[in-house]
Formats: sequence, structure tokens, C-alpha cells
Amino acid sequence: RDGEFCDKVFMSGGHATNYYNDLNSFNLAEGWQTITPPPPWGGRGYPVFLTFQGKIWVIGGDSYGYPRNDVWFSDGTEWVEFDHDLSTPEIEDAPWEARTHYTGLVYQNKIWIFGGEGLTDLLKDVWSFDGTAWEHFDHNPMTPEIEDAPWTERSGHKSVVFNNKIWL
Repeated sequence: RDGEFCDKVFMSGGHATNYYNDLNSFNLAEGWQTITPPPPWGGRGYPVFLTFQGKIWVIGGDSYGYPRNDVWFSDGTEWVEFDHDLSTPEIEDAPWEARTHYTGLVYQNKIWIFGGEGLTDLLKDVWSFDGTAWEHFDHNPMTPEIEDAPWTERSGHKSVVFNNKIWL
């Protein structure tokens, strides 16, 4: 449960012949409502879309055949692109490889993302985000380099939290 967004279902993006750039909400009292103006990130398919810290987040995904690693959030009034490096004049994308067809969820007050499909390769990395910075999860802290997950690279997978565990 996450604040004012608890009583609605949200849908954004996707594609048929074109990538959609819309945002819709649904509840039993109002039915489906199109939220205007359209989001500023353009047409998008396969992002991680969730609520976290009282905001709606749109993370990565596919934009006309190109994986993305941008991060957007909204408090319900306006969309803001998250800047991952405030020391530069331009907005910096997330430090992880741009991806699509991946999964994400909220667990222990962090956003977690898992694997997916980069521009040329399938991925098996895991990242967490606490609302200020991303951290590449190390599956073996006993080695000097960060080790990715022990499962095989993949895309199109799903994740859920159940009984205080992450299930992929």
C-alpha cells in the first residue's frame, strides 16, 4: 500500500502498431479515466511501473526498439525525471545497463529490479534503489568484484513478494 494511489489501478504505455504514451487509472466508483496531459517520456513499452514512497515510478523499458535506463516519478500532479548525478548540468540516467522485458518490485523499502534484455544481451544483474541511489547487489561479497545472480540470464520473467521473500 502506498498512500493516495492505493484505491486505483494504473496502466501506462505498451504497444500495438505504435508505442503508447498514455496514463490511465481505474477504480470502481469512476471507471477508467485518462490522465492528462500525457507523460513526458514518450511512447514506452515494458517498463517497471510501481508505487514507492508515495509516488508512481516508471523505470526503463523499451522506446521504439531501444532499451532505456531513465527513471521517472510523479506525486500525482507532475512527472519528474530522476537525476542520478546532481553534479552534472544534464539529467543522468540510472547506472545500470538500459533494459526492457525485466521485472521489479518493492521489498524492504527499496525498489528492486532483476535481469531483462539489454540492447545486445540478456541480463542477470540485480539492483536496488532506496529513493536516492541505486546499488548493484553483490551475490558473493567474498570476491573483490560484484557477482551477478546465480540464475541464467533471462527476459520476460516476473517477480512477487510472498511471505517476506522475493520470488522470481
